[in-house]
Amino acid sequence: MTSAATRETAIGGVVVGLMLIAVVGNAVHHRVSGEGHHGFMVEAIFPQADGVGGGTEVRLSGVPVGQVVSQSLDASFRSHATLLIETKTPIPADSAVTIETDGLLGAKYIEIQAGGSDDLWHDGSMIDEGLTQGSLGIQDLLARIVGQAQARHAASASAPASGGGPGNGPQPNDHRTTTP
Repeated sequence: MTSAATRETAIGGVVVGLMLIAVVGNAVHHRVSGEGHHGFMVEAIFPQADGVGGGTEVRLSGVPVGQVVSQSLDASFRSHATLLIETKTPIPADSAVTIETDGLLGAKYIEIQAGGSDDLWHDGSMIDEGLTQGSLGIQDLLARIVGQAQARHAASASAPASGGGPGNGPQPNDHRTTTP
């Protein structure tokens, strides 16, 4: 065999090897993204689902149990997220679903807070707004914090001052001088 034929055979082997790696990688990706994955689908309705989309992780007690496979809007502009849940995970039918953030500015994920019902989610279950809580943006969170601080300030400003009144005598923190 000539050196040119050996070189062509080696290049062909490398190309076939790379194609095999690509096929295996694609199969692994499809398994992770839900295609060919065994589980059941449930639909959760959120008033607002900022930061959630296809591939968003679904967790139960902090452990990944599925992912969001699609998202749509209804006529009332509510977000419908279709969740693929692994079949080995029994989830009580009265479980709550919230959109959470990893850390202060991290990625969003969906957290399932397990209920106590004997009935379980099954393929086609619908989780309505009574059991879901939408996402909070950083602006919403800051507005809540500022609102709470303003409410506390207003409450303390309108509360009557205590101590130091007539007949009460000097108080420990009262800086008025008294004459004997």
